Amino acid sequence: MMKSHVKLMQKQLEEGFGLISNKMNTLEDKLNENDNKIKKFNTNQAKEVLQKDKADTDNKKLFQLL
Repeated sequence: MMKSHVKLMQKQLEEGFGLISNKMNTLEDKLNENDNKIKKFNTNQAKEVLQKDKADTDNKKLFQLL
């Protein structure tokens, strides 16, 4: 009886650790996806700022030529 009880507990532990492992992998994938989205957003923001600065500089040069 004790052998079967120990085997049952071992099986439950293995299943539990398997579920925990799957959850951790899912969380890791979501974190990587969010990190990539943040990087993309920051890159786009930086490009937008550079474009605005260039447009402002070009407008100032045109105004000075007038």
